[in-house]
Amino acid sequence: MTAFTVKVPPSFSGIGSAEVQAWLCRLSLGGSTIRIAADPGAGDRVLRLSLPEDQVVALAAKLGDPPAVALRRLIATYIHGKSVAAPQAAPGRPHSTAPLSWFDRCPVLTLVLALAGIALLLWLLFRKSGLKPPGPGPSAPPLVVSEWSPLQ
Repeated sequence: MTAFTVKVPPSFSGIGSAEVQAWLCRLSLGGSTIRIAADPGAGDRVLRLSLPEDQVVALAAKLGDPPAVALRRLIATYIHGKSVAAPQAAPGRPHSTAPLSWFDRCPVLTLVLALAGIALLLWLLFRKSGLKPPGPGPSAPPLVVSEWSPLQ
């Protein structure tokens, strides 16, 4: 656990580390179904929170904000009850509400499966037709075996 200091508006009263930690866990389990509120701005009230550093850093990276701003936005989200809206696009990127397809999430696996499908198709094609797949070039002349041996 790491100590974080966050300046919040006076309306954010009664917030403790346990609540914010539960919200961080809910956010990490909820994935992209939670929309994070805009930054309400720093206020006169100071919160000192003891939270898991890796979760706070991950949230800050996802939002593109410093950890204190990311925590303030998280608190504002749950204080104002905006936690069930559509996913939020990262700043500077176009907003897209469409979920990522399986092909977008696993591009390498998609490529491997496509190549395996092509290989299977070629195998079925050449197995059924009796044709031999094209070789590297003209075949070499047959190897001549002689009866002569140096041991005779």
